[in-house]
Amino acid sequence: LLPSPLPPPTPLLPRLLTLLTFALHNSFNCWFFLNFTNFPPAESLLSLTSQQVGSITTSGWLGILSTLPLVTLCPYHRTLLFLAGLLNILPPFLRYYTSSHQTPSTYTLICVSNFLAGSSFGIIGAWPAMLAKQWGEG
Repeated sequence: LLPSPLPPPTPLLPRLLTLLTFALHNSFNCWFFLNFTNFPPAESLLSLTSQQVGSITTSGWLGILSTLPLVTLCPYHRTLLFLAGLLNILPPFLRYYTSSHQTPSTYTLICVSNFLAGSSFGIIGAWPAMLAKQWGEG
């Protein structure tokens, strides 16, 4: 039996544009996700304690860790990418709402926004490795 021929390689420009898109997404997500590690501004803006700000950061990490197994096991990669795009749109709106409307649910909404941002990163952050596998050598 002869080995099956490899598919033709993807041209360089689409590869570079795809990697640039992921790099821009990751830089936005890092800024959005990690801006709560600078505790004093978050504490004063939202009237939170240090423990609450730490829990917000933890909820983002849990979002990342909860979606990585999903990405590696699910065969519907385009659907997951679309889902990650939706997950990435909602957190800035939640943050804006919570920073302009101080309510008893502010802390919970910010935890949800960080979880959603982490979940979208968990999905989109795994994509470069999957694309590299699909592109193969060449």
